[in-house]
Amino acid sequence: NTRGVNYGLLGLDRSHGLTFNYIYDIPSLARPGSALDNAFGRQIFGGWQISGLSSFSVGSPTDLSYTLTGIGNAQRNRQTTGSEDFAPRVVLTCDPNLSRGERAILRYINTDCVTQASRGSIGKDSGVNYLRGPGLQNWDISFFKKFYYGEESRYVQLRVEMYNAFNHTNWAGFNSAAQINPTTGQVVNTPDRVGRDGFGALTSVRAVGALGGPRIIQLAAKVYF
Repeated sequence: NTRGVNYGLLGLDRSHGLTFNYIYDIPSLARPGSALDNAFGRQIFGGWQISGLSSFSVGSPTDLSYTLTGIGNAQRNRQTTGSEDFAPRVVLTCDPNLSRGERAILRYINTDCVTQASRGSIGKDSGVNYLRGPGLQNWDISFFKKFYYGEESRYVQLRVEMYNAFNHTNWAGFNSAAQINPTTGQVVNTPDRVGRDGFGALTSVRAVGALGGPRIIQLAAKVYF
């Protein structure tokens, strides 16, 4: 069933996502009749505003691949599918997806579910895009403060803008390429054998300046007159 084994989610699919923005004028502490109800109090404790844009999304669909220790890809392809140009897919012996509570930085998927295709395989032993990469959680938050001078339309606005304000780690991807011993069929590049960047481990974070990247704080001032 060639159509069936090539059926899967598009790489652009995001089945669940939420984005919302907000803006709120913070009530002044210099309320009429309070001890702060004077020129100094109104200037310091009034004119504050908070706004933000928050984004949440599941990760992009992806799947797994493999190489064989000591055997080049062309030879592996020829021995398995009979064509150097047609690579076999991994064989999944169980569901490689882990629940959120089971996942860890060094174990994003269940690597025990992966083995090599047998000789004579047509190379379609697993589907496409049956996994999802890491999701996104991002909070962009800004604080504004107005200092009035003269008329109400004239003021200086100080701005503190924070991108990924809580500095939440948003992973960009994981090592999806297994290295398999052709004799035993066992994966040999798991993190417990090769270290931090082994098969199944989260390996990279979103870039600085990208949505969900490391926190950036920007200061600015605008004069309105």
